[in-house]
Amino acid sequence: MDLIEHVTRHARLLTLVPLAVGGAVLAYSFTLTPSFTATTRILPPQQQGNFAATLNSLGALGNLAGAAAGVKNPVDQYISFLYSETVQDRIIDRFKLAERYHRELKEDLRKMLSGAVVAQSGKDGIISIAATDVDPKFAAELANAHVEQLTTLINSLAVTEAQQRRRFFQNQLESASKDLASAELALRATGIDAAAIRTNPTATMQAISVAQERIAAQEVKIATMGAVLAPNAFEYQRAQKELDAMRAKLQQLTTSSQEKEKGDFIGKYRDYKYREAMVELYTRQFEAARVDEAREGGAIQVVDVAQPPTRKSQPKKALMAVIATMAAFSGLLLYVFATFAIAQANRRDDSRRQLKRIKDNLRRLVFLAPTADITER
Repeated sequence: MDLIEHVTRHARLLTLVPLAVGGAVLAYSFTLTPSFTATTRILPPQQQGNFAATLNSLGALGNLAGAAAGVKNPVDQYISFLYSETVQDRIIDRFKLAERYHRELKEDLRKMLSGAVVAQSGKDGIISIAATDVDPKFAAELANAHVEQLTTLINSLAVTEAQQRRRFFQNQLESASKDLASAELALRATGIDAAAIRTNPTATMQAISVAQERIAAQEVKIATMGAVLAPNAFEYQRAQKELDAMRAKLQQLTTSSQEKEKGDFIGKYRDYKYREAMVELYTRQFEAARVDEAREGGAIQVVDVAQPPTRKSQPKKALMAVIATMAAFSGLLLYVFATFAIAQANRRDDSRRQLKRIKDNLRRLVFLAPTADITER
């Protein structure tokens, strides 16, 4: 009852002051520059779950499907791309944000841009990009520009599993095609026409070509496994032993007496057939990766394009007034409780002495003086 009486005694303070603070904050909110938020929504490329059925029918390199590393959470990865320095620096240079935000350092401009643009994902997998600015048209342009820069960045990277395999086999195919052209020129330099190049003169050459194809496929397999497995892994060691056995068998074929008698033409012909087989292998794998990439939907799909908003998003005047009122009321209520506790403590001698010591300690802290000096004062 004493506490209730003490609170009701300050009822006017607890009522009028919070209302006055809330009214002052509400009046101040009208002086703030309003800002607008434009939102665009995109659907990122979806990961494909299983490629084994497609690759099993593609020959010696079909088991390379599991070598490419998959992305565990692609939506979070695309959000990280939006906040990357590459995307932000392109946005800063495109819209000349240094002049707009009156900052010179790129680090400060990135922080301000990160505060103005918020990217988040929902349970449906759709990413929302919300840009806030005092100019509604610029807010919409800023949100849409992030989608454009994200698309440009994704096209320059290999994010999904199919994209990784497509890029890998594309590079290998380009290199193998150049080697094939060089081998064909070297073979023609021996005086053999194009029709003879495509014929197989001996059965020994067939065996050598087949052995070289197997060695090439095994080398690609080991190179891909090395990206995801340690050198001491059982699967890696077994594949390495198989490669050594294949090379030993090829060495026996190439050092036979029949091979030595065939001269320079056979060596260049063997190299040409080897390069031709590699081009065929990489072509099949490259086409399979392109099919899987198209199946994944490698492009970013825009669900909603950001439009200039007509209703301001900030400041939220009513919310600011309510929060200020509640904060003032809570602070004053704590003050009333504190004064009640002090009044109760002053009624007891021991509590009165403790309060005096507390005051002396606070004065010593403020004035940086010893306790004796405070007592004298």
